[in-house]
Amino acid sequence: MDPLSGIKALFGGTLMLVSSHTILAQSAASTLIGIGGDVGTIFTGGGVPHATLSVTFTATWKTTRLQKRADGTATTHVSSVKAAQDSVGRSYRETHPELPDGTPPGFGFFVLVGDPIAHTTISWNSASQEAVVFHAPRQSQEPREKPDVSAAHSESQQPAPPIPPPSDSPVKRLGPKLIHRKEATGTRFIAMYPANSPGSDQPVTTVVEEHWYWTDPGVEVLRIVNDPRMGVSRTELVEFESGAPNEALFEIPPGYAVRDVYPEDKN
Repeated sequence: MDPLSGIKALFGGTLMLVSSHTILAQSAASTLIGIGGDVGTIFTGGGVPHATLSVTFTATWKTTRLQKRADGTATTHVSSVKAAQDSVGRSYRETHPELPDGTPPGFGFFVLVGDPIAHTTISWNSASQEAVVFHAPRQSQEPREKPDVSAAHSESQQPAPPIPPPSDSPVKRLGPKLIHRKEATGTRFIAMYPANSPGSDQPVTTVVEEHWYWTDPGVEVLRIVNDPRMGVSRTELVEFESGAPNEALFEIPPGYAVRDVYPEDKN
């Protein structure tokens, strides 16, 4: 694993112009690992983001957010997320949240493990040392009559032709350039939020985002978000390793209290 150095953009509202998925869908067909471990296939002219794929990796991203107050002072907030996925689709996500000023030490971090084979989702908190195992209902094994969708399926397999952005598009392609000694390409786009959007007293709030990802492998390595409501955040990949993750990641740590929750539980 190459040593990497350096340092989730959080904002609400409804996009008026464009979203990151729209931009990434204009890329060539590839597998993309987004910040936080979302894995998807991106096709020119279409595709389904966040589909589970046979991609194995372990990665960590760190976010530094600089927020300026009305009195001119500024505060820096730090958070991070570690993610992993194995060959059978088990996923791991460890979140060290951005904590407000005055939070006492020992708040801990949160973990979420998804297991599509065991049909379970496990969550735990390092501070409370408690884990909850949610057991998803099993699908019925009874055969069902399937509708004839062969024609629709055949059409869905034909990729839509690429649609070039209009001349006045807010999208701008960036790069290539080297990030952590690997070639990366980027996209800058502008999102506009309507009047009275959360955290803003402006008629329209303009947010500028940059997304950079390695061309091989397809991993988002840098995200910069300039949002007047929340400041400027910079999320950068600080660790990446392809291949099978450590099996211990998917196991509840020793000594934790464990509670099982089944579909019929009322509480």
